Amino acid sequence: MLAQQWDVGMIGIPLTHPHLHVQPCWRDTLVLIVPPPHRLATRSAVTLADLSGETWIFREAGSASGQVVKSVLNGAHLVQDHTLVLQGSEGVKQAIMAGLGIAMVSRFAITLEVQQGVLRVVPITDIQVERDLCLIWRQDSRLPAAAHAFLEVLHEQVRTSASHRFSPVLLNGAFPPQRRPQPMA
Repeated sequence: MLAQQWDVGMIGIPLTHPHLHVQPCWRDTLVLIVPPPHRLATRSAVTLADLSGETWIFREAGSASGQVVKSVLNGAHLVQDHTLVLQGSEGVKQAIMAGLGIAMVSRFAITLEVQQGVLRVVPITDIQVERDLCLIWRQDSRLPAAAHAFLEVLHEQVRTSASHRFSPVLLNGAFPPQRRPQPMA
């Protein structure tokens, strides 16, 4: 972003930087997933104590969702004796489907797998893990028309969606200004 390779981006953990504007736009819930044959798959809910002794599958170092999950589990003093670290959400989901362990992932990442019945979401009663997904852009930027159009579509999706909690700031259209076309010489 700072090297001006992208006009707008999305991050999973808010940050502060003097040259970047960070705009929270979604509240994302991270949910526990297990494969259908897992001992917890038929439970209506579990507690953290129920997860003791499980093999945890985490995202790679630097993953925002992985950092949030590890922080919550460590804060709850849940010992993770057996762990597996994989690249990307897809790798984590495939490992869960193969029966290699359990994980917490973004609810946005598992919609299809849950609908297909290859993953199960099991609520955890004594914690709720959430994070803000944020748009970022350079403070000094004026967006090209395509990026501005993308943000307008995103804004409309936010405005019309009733199934997610969104930041009221995004609903007010707090976007950077649009870049004006330059006259042709």
